Amino acid sequence: MPVIQVMHAIPGRLRLKVVPLKNNPSLAQEIQAQIKTLPGISAVEVNPTTGSLLLVFKVSKGQDKRTARFLSVILKTISPGLSVQQVLDWFNPTPPPGQSYSYSDTVASFFQGLNTSVGNALGGLDLKLLLPGTLFVLGIRGLIAEKGTPPAWYNLLWFALATFMMFHPAGSRTFGGTEVLHEAVEGMVEAGSGY
Repeated sequence: MPVIQVMHAIPGRLRLKVVPLKNNPSLAQEIQAQIKTLPGISAVEVNPTTGSLLLVFKVSKGQDKRTARFLSVILKTISPGLSVQQVLDWFNPTPPPGQSYSYSDTVASFFQGLNTSVGNALGGLDLKLLLPGTLFVLGIRGLIAEKGTPPAWYNLLWFALATFMMFHPAGSRTFGGTEVLHEAVEGMVEAGSGY
C-alpha cells in the first residue's frame, strides 16, 4: 500500500489517505499547521484516527503549480519519493470517462464533506438527522406558540417529514405511505385546534 493515496479528488477539494498520520496526532498537527500556511489552501482537516488529510483549495492554474511545489516539500518528509508532478496531478484530477466535473459536483462534495465533519464532531449525528429534527422541533414550537394556527407550524412539520424521508428513503417505506401520515397529521390538527 502506498504511503499517500488519493481517496477523492475534484477541482478545489482533495482527500488523501496518509498512512503515517494514522494514530499519530503530533505529526498530524504538525502537517496541518504547515499546510495551512500554503498559498491557495482554503482549509485543511487532518484526522489522525483515520489518517485522512482533506485539502480545500482555490482552483487556479498558476497557483496550483506553486501550491503543489510547496505541498510536495512538506509531504516529502513522510513520503520521500513524492514528486511535484504527482502532487500537481492531484490538483488537476481527470474525471471518469464520459463524465465531467461541474459546479454541482463541487457543491455536492462540499456538503458531503460538511455532513461528514458534523457527523464526526457529533459522534455520528449528521445533517441528515439534524436538519429534519430541527424543522420538527420548530414545527412543534410553532404549534404550541401559535395554538395550532396553520399554516406555519404545519408547513414546518411537513417539510421536516419530507426532508427526513428524502434523506432516509428506505425508512419511508416502513411508514406505509404518505397517505397514512397525512391522515395522522390532519387528525392532530383537528384534535389540537378544534376545527
